[in-house]
Amino acid sequence: MEYDNNIPRDIYQEQEENSLTLKDIWSLCIGHWKWFALSLAACLLIATAYIMTTVPVYTRKASVLIKQDRKSGTVAGDLSTTFTDLGMGMSQVNVNNEIINFTSPDLMLQVVQNLNLDVDYKIKGKRYKYTIYGTSLPVQVQFLDLGRNEGAGLILTQEDANYAILTDFTKGKAKFDSQPVPVALGDTVNTPLGRILVTSSLYAEKDMVDRPLIVTRSGIPGTARSCLGRLTADLNGKNTTVIDLTYKDVNTQRAEDVLRMIINVYNENWIKDKNQITTSTNEFIAERLRIIEEELGNVDESITSYRSTHMLPDNTTAAQMDMQMSAQAGQHILELNNQLSIARFLQSDISSAAAGTLLPANVGLDDSYTQSQINQFNTTMLQRNRLVESSSEENLLVRDLDQQLTALRSTILSSLDNYIKSLNIQIQSNQQAQRSSQARVSDIPLQAGRLLSDERQQMVKENLYLFLLQKREENELSQAFTAYNTRVVASPSGSGSPVAPNKKMIYLIALLLGLAVPFAWFYLKEVLNTSVRGRKDLENLSAPFLGELPATYKKRSIFQPLRISDKPEDRKIVVKPHSRNVINEAFRVVRTNLEFMQGKDPGSKVLMVTSFNVGSGKTFVSANLATSLAIKGKKVIILDLDLRKRSMSIFAEQPKQGVADYLNGQTDDWQNLVVHNVGGNALDVLPVGTMPPNPAELLAEPRLAGLLDELRPVYDYIFLDCPPIEIVTDADLVAPLADITIFIVRAGLLERSMLPEIDRYYNSKKYNNIALLLNGTEATGRYGYKYGYKYGYKYGYHYGKYANDKEE
Repeated sequence: MEYDNNIPRDIYQEQEENSLTLKDIWSLCIGHWKWFALSLAACLLIATAYIMTTVPVYTRKASVLIKQDRKSGTVAGDLSTTFTDLGMGMSQVNVNNEIINFTSPDLMLQVVQNLNLDVDYKIKGKRYKYTIYGTSLPVQVQFLDLGRNEGAGLILTQEDANYAILTDFTKGKAKFDSQPVPVALGDTVNTPLGRILVTSSLYAEKDMVDRPLIVTRSGIPGTARSCLGRLTADLNGKNTTVIDLTYKDVNTQRAEDVLRMIINVYNENWIKDKNQITTSTNEFIAERLRIIEEELGNVDESITSYRSTHMLPDNTTAAQMDMQMSAQAGQHILELNNQLSIARFLQSDISSAAAGTLLPANVGLDDSYTQSQINQFNTTMLQRNRLVESSSEENLLVRDLDQQLTALRSTILSSLDNYIKSLNIQIQSNQQAQRSSQARVSDIPLQAGRLLSDERQQMVKENLYLFLLQKREENELSQAFTAYNTRVVASPSGSGSPVAPNKKMIYLIALLLGLAVPFAWFYLKEVLNTSVRGRKDLENLSAPFLGELPATYKKRSIFQPLRISDKPEDRKIVVKPHSRNVINEAFRVVRTNLEFMQGKDPGSKVLMVTSFNVGSGKTFVSANLATSLAIKGKKVIILDLDLRKRSMSIFAEQPKQGVADYLNGQTDDWQNLVVHNVGGNALDVLPVGTMPPNPAELLAEPRLAGLLDELRPVYDYIFLDCPPIEIVTDADLVAPLADITIFIVRAGLLERSMLPEIDRYYNSKKYNNIALLLNGTEATGRYGYKYGYKYGYKYGYHYGKYANDKEE
C-alpha cells in the first residue's frame, strides 16, 4: 500500500494492529455465552456417557523384599556363609536387575500360560461388557487346534448344567457362517475353529444359564505384551530392597492372581539360576573322580605286582632316620604335587571351557586369590546369562559383562600359571632335599625306590579322591539348602474403587474442552478477521463519523458468512413513524448528526452515498435515512444514479422512465419522472428508468448538473445513490456535484487495510465533505446498540415498555 505523505504513519500502524486485550476477550466470550453453555453441556454429556459406558479398571499391588547376602546366627545362616566362602552360596543381588526380571517378557509369557490368560470371558451388561474370571466363571473353553499367535472368538450359551450351544465363530477378522454347535460339558467338539474342549467350572452358577458368554482367544505373545503393559515394578524407597508390583485389570481377582503367579515364576527361575553353579561343579567333580579312580586302580595293581615279583621287604632300621627325612620331603612333595595336579586340571578345564559356561569352584585349590577370582567369574557369568535371557547379546550391559568375563578369565589363567610355577619351584626344592637324604641311604635297593614312587602316586590319588568325594557331598548339601531370595512383604490387595475412568479428571477435561473449543473458535475467528469490526476500527481516521447502524438481518449460525440479499422483498424501508426500535433510533441519531453537519452550510443539500464494496448497504441507507428526514417534514428526493443495478428503483417499483431517460434527452420534464410517496412516506424517488448501455457517458453530461440545480430550490435534501468507487467511474463523475459524501463502511465486509484509503480521499479533497457511516454492526438484546461486539461500547435510550417495539 502507498502511504500519503500528508497522513502520519502511526495512524496506519494503529489501523493495522490486531491485538486483543483481556477486556476484548471477556466481551467476546460474554457476547457468545450461549455457545459456551451449549459446548459445556455437550462436553459434560459426552464425558458422562463415556464414564457410564467405559469398563472400570482396578489396581492391585504387592510388595516383595529382595533378600541380600548376610550372615546370621542360625544353622542355615552358618551354612550359607560357608557355602558363600566356597563359592557355592548366594551372592550380592542387584535390585535394579531384579526389577528387569520381574518385568521381562519371558516371565510374563509363563504367567499367561500358567493362568490361561489368553482366553477371555465376557458377559453383556446394561452399559458395557464386563469380564468374568475365577469364582464367577461357569465354564472354561480350550482351543486345542489354534496356534500360539492365532486369535479366535465364539459365543457360548449354557442351556443347563451339562449342556451348552456354541455360535458366532470368528477367527481373526474372518467370521464363519455356520450352524450352532451343541456340546456337552466335559466333551470335545469339532467346530470351524478346530477342536474345542468345554469343561464345567467348580464355581458354576445357576443364574448363568441362558446368558450368552462371549469367549475371546488372543495370541499368547500378544496377551503377554498386553499384560506386561499393565504391570509396573518400582523400588519402594531409595535405600530399600523392596519392590512394589502394581497391576491394572478390569477384574480384581485376575489382577491378584497375576501378581501371585509373577512372584511364583520369579522364585522358580531364581532357584534354577542359583543351582547352575552347583550343577556345573558336580559335573566337574564326577568327571575327575572317574579319571582318578582309574589311575588309582592302575597304581595299586602296579605296586602289588612289583612286590610279588621281587619279594621286596619293608625299609630297614638302618635307614630309618634318613628315610624319615626323605619321607618328610616326600610328604611336602606329595602336597605340592596334589596342588599342582589340581591347578593343571583347573587350568586345562578353564582353557577348554566353552563361552557362557561356569567354571569349577571349590575344588581344593589353596590359592585363595585364584579361588576368589573364579567365584567372581561365576557370579558375573550368572548375571550375564540372566540379562541375555531378558534382552539379547547386543545389550550394552551384556557386552560390558562379556568384557569383564574375558578379563577375569585372563586373570585366572595368569594366576594359575604363576601358581604352577611356584609349585614347580617348591617341588624342585623338596626334591633336592629328598635326593640328599636318599644319597645317604644309597644302599637301599633300586627296587625300593620304585616302590616308593608308586606308593607316592597312590597316596596322591587317594587323597585327591577323598577330597573330591567330600566336595561332592558339600555341593549336594548346598543345593538342598538353596532358598528363595524373595519374601512377600504385602500380599496382592487394593481398593475397591476403580482407577479408570478417572471421573474427576474426565469431567475436568470436559469442562476445559467445553470452554476451550468455543473460545478457540471465536478467538481465531476474531484474530483472523481482517474486516472492519466496529467503531473502534474507525477512531483513528481523520474523516468525521456520522454514526453507525445495527444489522437488520439475522444469521442462521455462527458459521454463516456475511451475505447481502438481492431479493426485492428484502429491500424495504424499515424506518417508520413513531417507531422506537433499535434501527429507527439509529437512523434518528444519524439524521441528527447529518443535520449538524449541514448546519454549517445550509446550502449543502446534495448528498452522495457511496462505498468501497458492493453490498455495503448504500441503497438501504439512502432510502431509510431519506425516509427519516421525510418523516421529520423535510422535502427529500433520492436519485438512483446506480444506472447499472437500479437498486433504488426497486423501492419505486422500477418504472419504465427515469433519470436515465432524462439524461439521455428523451424527456425534459423531470417532474413527471419522480415517484412520490415511496414507502407510504413523503419521500420522492427519481428511478433509473431505462437501463442505458453507456452509464458513465450519461453521468458526465451537463444535464445532470442542471437537474440538480433545478432540484435544489424544491428539496431540502437530495440523495444521490451512486455505485461503489473505484469499481466503476460513475461515483467519480458525480462527486464534484455533491456537497456531502456519505461513505458507507460495512462491518464485516470492508477490509481494515482499506481504511487508510478513505483518509487519503478525505485529505486530498477528492470527494467533498466525506462523512463515514458504519453499517451492519451487531445489535444487543436490549434497547440500544453497541459499537461493534468486540469492544462493547453501548448506548441507547430506555423507553420502558416501548424499548423493543418495532412499530406502532
